Amino acid sequence: MLTVYRKYRAKNFSQIIGQDHVVSVLKQAVHDGKISHAYLFSGPRGTGKTSMARILAKAVNCLELKDGEPCNKCHNCKAINKGNFLDLIEIDAASNRGIDEIRELKNNVGFLPVEGKHKVYIIDEVHMLTEPAFNALLKTIEEPPQKVLFILATTEPQKIPLTIISRTQRFDFKLADENALLKKLKKIIESEKRTIAPAALEIIVKAGRGSFRDAETVLEKVISGLNFEQEIAQGDVENILGLASQDLVKSFIELLLKGDREKSFEILARVEEGGVNLSYFIKEILEEVRLQMMSEIKTAGNSENIKKYLKIVKEFNTASIEMRTSLIPILSIEVAITNLTLDKPITRSSGLKEKPIVKMVEKVKDEFVEPISNMPKQEKQSNNNVNQDAEKQVAVLNEHWKSILNAAKKYNHFLTAILAKVQLEADLDAGVIVFKVGSTFHKKRLESKETRKILSGLFIENCGFDVDYKCVIEVAKGKDKEDKSNSKLVEEFFS
Repeated sequence: MLTVYRKYRAKNFSQIIGQDHVVSVLKQAVHDGKISHAYLFSGPRGTGKTSMARILAKAVNCLELKDGEPCNKCHNCKAINKGNFLDLIEIDAASNRGIDEIRELKNNVGFLPVEGKHKVYIIDEVHMLTEPAFNALLKTIEEPPQKVLFILATTEPQKIPLTIISRTQRFDFKLADENALLKKLKKIIESEKRTIAPAALEIIVKAGRGSFRDAETVLEKVISGLNFEQEIAQGDVENILGLASQDLVKSFIELLLKGDREKSFEILARVEEGGVNLSYFIKEILEEVRLQMMSEIKTAGNSENIKKYLKIVKEFNTASIEMRTSLIPILSIEVAITNLTLDKPITRSSGLKEKPIVKMVEKVKDEFVEPISNMPKQEKQSNNNVNQDAEKQVAVLNEHWKSILNAAKKYNHFLTAILAKVQLEADLDAGVIVFKVGSTFHKKRLESKETRKILSGLFIENCGFDVDYKCVIEVAKGKDKEDKSNSKLVEEFFS
């Protein structure tokens, strides 16, 4: 069974949508018999580069060419459509990127066409070739035999040597606009004898992001997930793709603009419980914020709203990046919500004086640390208070240290073994926690970014707060130097 993308692939120039600037030149060149020996098709994925390459291969080999269009009826056209035309050689440079493959091409390129008028080589993702392979290809393209046509396709033309580009006719393909995608999808839906709600079709178009292949792949997923008789509704598309509804996204953004933290978290909880992909959720937020912000800018709207939109964009862009490496992905969104809704001072139940909220995550964290006394907070804490806080944290850590060790096992058993040997102290001058360790190896391991991230999550989970710690090497009495071997420690832990 053919996929939707392959089933409805364009078969002649007139069926190509959104690339008129390429179609007009190539069609005229075929009509006039002025074909170049090498072409370079560059542009984003899913914009029709390989489809155009196959159509051009058909056009130069068609036995009944009419006005520059292949007939799709002659022997050569049918063979190319079926994928068994001997004079059309397609090479995927992503998996055949070495010099051996290009040498084989160079050795075979001199043979005359077997059944067609031209031998056509389509090299897809050509930017993936190695430097020696490019050098070998350059010699072939410089002086190609007659009746040989090279078509190079790439998504990253900047990676192709200029010596190659200068010997080709280059055509840049562009992302399709929404009208072009809409036109193509409607034709497919009609051909499949399906019905779809306009709002549902709009979501699929947006999901395509200018790529015909991506949009058609999404449509295929939606069609295959619903009964044939069933009309494709907006909710169906959202559920199948794991998207939050547009109304929910708009409500969420409105709450962020108002600074309503509680209801923003309620919507986030609904999104998570509904199984919505959190990365898609962020993407939908950013897309909707962009539309609203541009509307405000174009109409010279409220400057305060524009500033708020910019803050949302900044926070959720950061959340998107942090989510990729976070142990708890939703935490990145929770931090974004917190930062965006802390524009007003927090009133504490202890009666502390309200303090203006800062934007940085590290400082926001301080707003939630339980006060160590009911005395009004001064602009600058005394050293005594800092010391008391560090000592209090050490006491809590010691109380929960066993549970922290057990929790650490799911990340790394050896990390647990290292932590089992750590001694905790409070640095009364700096107001931080000191981890006393027995070797440089242990010190480096505990101070690594990866370990700090793991421990931060464990401390919050088991103690309710994060810990700012430093490691100090303390060699046991009776040893003249550090024991750099960890074998004994590992044996003790696993015995």
